[in-house]
Amino acid sequence: MQKPTYIAFYLPQFHRIEENDRFWGKGFTDWDMVRNAKPLFPGHKQPKFPDLGYYDLLDTEIRQNQAELAREFGIDAFCYWHYYFGNGEMVMDKPLQKMLNDGNPDLPFMLGWVNQDWTANWSGRRGELLIKQTYPGLHDHEEHLRRLLPYFKHANYLKKDGKLYFLIYNPGQIPDLPVMRKIWTDIVLRETGHELEFLGYQRIGNVEGHGNMVKKWLHWNYLFSKSDQFIRHRVMNTLSFPYFVSYRKILGRFSRSIQPGMLPVVYANWDNTPRTKRKSFIFKGFTPELFGQLLKLASVHATREEPDFVFIKSWNEWAEGNVLEPDLEHKTELLEQVRRIGAFMLENRERLG
Repeated sequence: MQKPTYIAFYLPQFHRIEENDRFWGKGFTDWDMVRNAKPLFPGHKQPKFPDLGYYDLLDTEIRQNQAELAREFGIDAFCYWHYYFGNGEMVMDKPLQKMLNDGNPDLPFMLGWVNQDWTANWSGRRGELLIKQTYPGLHDHEEHLRRLLPYFKHANYLKKDGKLYFLIYNPGQIPDLPVMRKIWTDIVLRETGHELEFLGYQRIGNVEGHGNMVKKWLHWNYLFSKSDQFIRHRVMNTLSFPYFVSYRKILGRFSRSIQPGMLPVVYANWDNTPRTKRKSFIFKGFTPELFGQLLKLASVHATREEPDFVFIKSWNEWAEGNVLEPDLEHKTELLEQVRRIGAFMLENRERLG
C-alpha cells in the first residue's frame, strides 16, 4: 500500500471573463465577494486574506507559485472544474488554455465537468438563469471532446494504472450518457493510447439506468443529517441567519456512511458568507487538526479503492471558504496536515495494508 493520490479541486474563476462582465458588472470576479464579506458574529473571520493576494489566474507566476506549494506539501494533482454548456459554449477556460501554452502550473491534473445550469441563486436572485446547460446530442459530444483532447493528450494529465479519469458532476442528467461514453472512450483510446473512465459526483437523474457508465462515485454528502438538510433548506430559502454544522460531527458521519466503491471527498473548512451573506453555511469548530483527522480516515479508505483517489475540497474555493491555499488565519497549517497524513500513510503502509 502506498500513499493515496491527493487531488485538490481547483476553481478557475479568478480572472476576468466576458460573461461575468455582462452578468455582474465590468471586471467582476469571485474576489469581489471575498473582499467585501462582512463578519456576522463576534470572532467571525471575514473577510479572508490570501497569502498570494487577490490574484489573477492569467498571471503565469501565480500559477507557478500554486504548483510549487502543492508539490511541496504533497498534493498530487489538481482537478480543474470545467464549464461546457453545449453548442460549443465554454467559459472560464483561459487559465487552462494558458497551462497548455506555457506549461504552468507544472503539476499533474484532471478535469471535472460542472454540467449544470449557471444561475444567480447564490446572489439572492433565485431562479434567474444565466446560461442553460444543454445536451444537443451526438455532434455536440464530439465537439466537446474535440475541445478537451489537447488536455487528455497533455503529458501532465493524471494517469493511474494507465487510465485517464474524467469527473462528471451530474452524470444522471446526461440523457444519452452511454452514447457519449462510447464516443469519448473510443476516440481517447485511439488518440492517447489510454483508456478513459468516468467518475461521478451527484447521483441525481437516470443513474441506475446508466449501469456501468460510471466507474466510481465520490462520497461528499455526509455533511448533513436529515434534520440538517431540512433546516439548511429553510435558511437558504426563508430565514436570514447562518446555519452551523459541527466539523467534529461530520467525522463520525463520514465513518458511518463511507462504503466500498466510493472515493472520498474531504472538506478543507466551509464558510460561504462571501456568496450568501446572512444565509451562509459555516462549519463550527473547524481546526487544521480535525481536518487532518478526516483526511486520515479518507486516506485509509482510499487505499482499498481503485483508483486510490482522495479529493480535497478545495484548493481555492475562496467564496465558499473551503481552501487549502495559505491565508492570514491558517497560513500553511492545512497543507502541513496533508503532508503529515501522507507521511503517516507511507510509514504505516504495511500495518494498514
